[in-house]
Amino acid sequence: MTFSPPQIQWPEGKKFAFTIFDDTDASTVANSAPVYALLRDLGFRTTKSVWALEAEQPPVVVGGASCAEPDYRAWALQLQAEGFEIGFHNVCCHHSKRERTLEGLRRFEEIFGHAPRSMANHTGCRENLYWGSDRVTGWRRWVYLAATLGRKARFLGHVKGDEHFWGDVCRERIRYVRNFVFPDINTLRACPWMPYHDPLRPWVNQWYASSEGGVLDSFLRTVTEENQDRLEAEGGACIMYAHLENFSARTAWSHRASASSWSGSRRKVAGSCQSRRCWITSPRSVASMCSRRVSARRSKTSGCGTSCGMEKADTPWPSASSAMKKAMWRL
Repeated sequence: MTFSPPQIQWPEGKKFAFTIFDDTDASTVANSAPVYALLRDLGFRTTKSVWALEAEQPPVVVGGASCAEPDYRAWALQLQAEGFEIGFHNVCCHHSKRERTLEGLRRFEEIFGHAPRSMANHTGCRENLYWGSDRVTGWRRWVYLAATLGRKARFLGHVKGDEHFWGDVCRERIRYVRNFVFPDINTLRACPWMPYHDPLRPWVNQWYASSEGGVLDSFLRTVTEENQDRLEAEGGACIMYAHLENFSARTAWSHRASASSWSGSRRKVAGSCQSRRCWITSPRSVASMCSRRVSARRSKTSGCGTSCGMEKADTPWPSASSAMKKAMWRL
């Protein structure tokens, strides 16, 4: 059975939903605070992820500020007070064994008053949960390996008994974890069954998907006016994967564009979405609304959830042809 995007009654009479999960890679107060000041002024209350602990080793991919730095911690708390959600992106910028991951979660709770409600694995970290080829099984794994040129990095956060294992704690404390990223502004259209639980990956409660925006150019390409028109017409939901420090004037300059040009672009993008009948919220809130719809559809299947794909393992890979068509997914 093929799913059509579910029709959801968004809060406050809004026609569609838009949000951002901002991976904290390379983020500092200097390059991120101006972006969040703009979002705040335009009424956005999205999710800013943080690293709770300072780095003890070189970063796996890229570093950035952490909540161990007083000014960054104070700024993150200010964002939380203003209504932004604070998310989890592992505990720091490098590999962490179980003890350090648990230390980081405890520190997150001490700072922000509760456990993380949503998270995204940080690229390359061994403690990532069901990452790399472990995201899929069977023939889908072969498709994945072909698409990623056979990358062999091992991710062990879900492997019970390994020194990086923390899946039991994730299941206990964190509700939503990001999985696949699609080149479609309507995340709900690309993954209409989200949020979903995969019984073959039991340490994650619910997976959510996202739309591509990992670098500045891909973000702007995804949220063009034309794509926003389609998102609105479809009554869909966009959960953007992003590194919002890319929108700072300093970072924009490194992309060989003038600071004023990128400043105008970010204001135009944010203002355009804000001016529409759009519910602007956190990824967790979008996933929660989608979850109600999925639960309602599941209850109408009279026990045929598995045959309809609602609880089928590897649901983001419904067929070989669609998997290849989505080869641009960030894997």
